[in-house]
Amino acid sequence: MNFNNILIGSEDPKRLADFYTKLFGEPAFVFEPYTGWQIGVGNVTVGPHDEVKGTNASPGRLIWNMESPDVKGDFE
Repeated sequence: MNFNNILIGSEDPKRLADFYTKLFGEPAFVFEPYTGWQIGVGNVTVGPHDEVKGTNASPGRLIWNMESPDVKGDFE
């Protein structure tokens, strides 16, 4: 299995991008309103999501993308 990216949804993606820029440095790409950083072979990307509102003690919207040549085998 190969992790290739995660998309973090935010009500304020610009603010979140500023935070991750302090953490990871300059982004590898900016395609407004999406901003991403390459970490190893994968990417961390932040962008807008209409169902994420206000502060939240738990993550709201995360989309993990993984590749597998054998999904059934990895599941088992």
